[in-house]
Amino acid sequence: MSRTSGFPSTAGRFALVSALVVAAVAIGTVLLLNRSDNNETTAPAPTTAAPDPTVAPPSTIESSTEVESTTTESPVEVESTTTTESPVPSHVGLEPPTTPCSSPTVVDQALEGLVEDCEVLFAFYLLEDAQQLFSDPATAWSATNPLENWKGVDVADGRVVGLRLSNLQLGGRFGRLPFLNLTSLIHLDLSNNGLTGDIPNEFADLTKLEFLDLSNNQLTGPVPHGLGEFTRLEHLDLSHNLLSGEYWDNLSSFGEFTRLKYLDLSHNYLGGFLPSFVGLPKLEYGNLSNNRLKGSIRGPFDDLVTLNLASNDLFSEIPSTLGDASKLKHLDLSHNILYGAFPPELANLTNLEHLDLSDTWVSGSLPSELREIEYSDFSPFNREVSPCTSSVVVDQALDLLVADCEALWGFFKGQESQRPIGSQRSNIWSDENPLEDWDWVFVEEGRVNVLSIPDFIDPEVRLTADLGNLSGLEALSACGLHGPIPAELGKLTNLKRIRIKFWAGGAMVECQNFLEGPIPAELGNLSNLEVLEISDTFLTGPIPPELGNLTNLKELRLDNNSGLSGAIPRELGNLVNLTTLDLSCNSLTGPVPAELAGLANLRYLGLSRNNLSGSMPLELLDLVNLDHLAIGMNDLSGTISAELATLINLRHLDLGDNNLTGSIPPELGELTELNALLLGGNDLFGSIPAELGNLIYLYDLDLGDNSLAGPIPPELGNLMWLTILDLGGNQLSGPIPPELADDTPILILQLHDNELTGPLPSGFDLDKFEPYLRESAVLTLYGNEQLEPIPDELLQFASTIGFGRQMFQIEMPWYHYRTEYTGCPSN
Repeated sequence: MSRTSGFPSTAGRFALVSALVVAAVAIGTVLLLNRSDNNETTAPAPTTAAPDPTVAPPSTIESSTEVESTTTESPVEVESTTTTESPVPSHVGLEPPTTPCSSPTVVDQALEGLVEDCEVLFAFYLLEDAQQLFSDPATAWSATNPLENWKGVDVADGRVVGLRLSNLQLGGRFGRLPFLNLTSLIHLDLSNNGLTGDIPNEFADLTKLEFLDLSNNQLTGPVPHGLGEFTRLEHLDLSHNLLSGEYWDNLSSFGEFTRLKYLDLSHNYLGGFLPSFVGLPKLEYGNLSNNRLKGSIRGPFDDLVTLNLASNDLFSEIPSTLGDASKLKHLDLSHNILYGAFPPELANLTNLEHLDLSDTWVSGSLPSELREIEYSDFSPFNREVSPCTSSVVVDQALDLLVADCEALWGFFKGQESQRPIGSQRSNIWSDENPLEDWDWVFVEEGRVNVLSIPDFIDPEVRLTADLGNLSGLEALSACGLHGPIPAELGKLTNLKRIRIKFWAGGAMVECQNFLEGPIPAELGNLSNLEVLEISDTFLTGPIPPELGNLTNLKELRLDNNSGLSGAIPRELGNLVNLTTLDLSCNSLTGPVPAELAGLANLRYLGLSRNNLSGSMPLELLDLVNLDHLAIGMNDLSGTISAELATLINLRHLDLGDNNLTGSIPPELGELTELNALLLGGNDLFGSIPAELGNLIYLYDLDLGDNSLAGPIPPELGNLMWLTILDLGGNQLSGPIPPELADDTPILILQLHDNELTGPLPSGFDLDKFEPYLRESAVLTLYGNEQLEPIPDELLQFASTIGFGRQMFQIEMPWYHYRTEYTGCPSN
């Protein structure tokens, strides 16, 4: 019978079964009851050739019209038709597919549930060509045998409770089998068949299951979430399939298998993190080997007798809590990335007979209590043995590459932790992988030319003197480093890039660096260096003047090292190729060196948030390529030079939070490329120049906390991109120009503590502010006693209301806009 028969659904199968019952009555049930499965001599001979087993039987009730019947009650011959489609299955020796479930020999018709179960089994019988189901007359799925005698069928309490159908070569898609309707099933074994496809979620309706074995098939897809309903399960075997996915992150989400004793999911493609065994208090046999599981091993392991986690990507130490598994006899953790010392607590495993820790990084030795176990495969990892002598790692004829390998191995040995480097088996630093496959390492033309260390905070990674022997290294990037910078890095004369920051390898990585100590003066020997970036860490001491020797340097970033102190070296003025100099967020003192004017290619100068003093050197006005000049939050004095207008490429000018005096030069209105002008927090006086209205690309204007007086220029309404305007803390007077409310996209407006008068412009209404009031909008108006009352519809959004209706503020506390330009990440 074809496996593509007309039984696409359970409902369809039952419709056909009903149709076949009608046909059986028409030809007489006596024929069915009196004939043995193997007695072909009494069967009428067909007048046509045997049906083609590849032809599907008709699935509609009209198929019964192909059989002629008589009105007599005695057995009669059935005349065949000339059609090529026949409902007769291809099974040898079987009667036509009329349901045996109407026979009292098979099932007591009073047991309706058992009759229904029988019809489900018969629907399965019609779908499959399982010779073993009818090879033995005593157990054949036949009308002559009671249902409880059918091969592989268990019956109890008037229902089918078990199916043991392994090794039947069933084939086909698992999801099409009708067993979902056998709701009383306790035992289901379909192992060692050729079943394919996913396990449907509806399979979870069999909530009474205690035993489930689907092993040695070709099932695909994830383990269905619905299996979590199998709270009675004691035996679960899904091994040797093609299951995949990462659903196994947490066994508790799979169900609380408080009765499960046997769990085998081995030889699949399951990924994600190894689940804990918390939800399996009675587990005795656990096998998750030969998958793609990662993470650590987590107990408890109280009743375990066998634990097999071999051939995964587990990356952890062996937990000492395994020593509590007093019943453990078989432990296989081989072929994983396990590291650290052998836990002495495992000496408590007095029942252990089998231990396999081969191909791991576990060090130390077996406790004397375990040395007499029946089988042990454990060769402790020895970090003193270099893998660089292996031809698998490096061609021994390449002397320089062998030397690079030894330098890397020395770096590894210099780490405090026993943890291996590499997250997958294929990229671990070991004698099993070629050097070019080692994690963090890049090889080109027979040399290690790039070392990129990602976030690896636990355990700590420290730069060591051995790295100074990587003489072919061109790029070093790192994240999450600890300890000092070794002076030996100054030997890497081919080095072009050093990047140690929040990001490494070109991708943003959220990590913190913990480098400490001074910047070695030997870095000044790196004559080919083009990028030196050591930011966001804990370096201390002065900036070495030897860095002025790096004449090929294009980027120098030493920002956010609050321990860097002393003066800015005048020698930095020799870096004629420099385009970026960022020394912000440190503790530098002294004046801004006039020698920096020699940096003719400089575009970015960041000196903010230090303790610099004196006036800004006029020589810096020669840096005509500057587009970013930030010297805010220092102790600079003097006035703002009108000659700043000559820096026509400026996009960002920050002189805020200093001790500058005098007026704001109207010439600043000529810097038409400016995006941000930050002059707040000084001692500036006079009026706000109307010329600032010419800065049409400006989106941030900070003039707050000065002594500016006079009206707010209505020309500021010309700034069509302005989103931040801080005029608070001055002596401004007169009305608020309606142009600010009508024509600008301002979301942050600080007007507090002035002498403003009159009503709030009509543009300050809910249509403008309401979409932003609960997100990032800031509107401060308090301290202007002559302003008319704030409208009630705005007051409902105020975060602070007091001292009269003019004490009005809307501000989201998590957002402080000045941080974008003058703040520094906290270290």
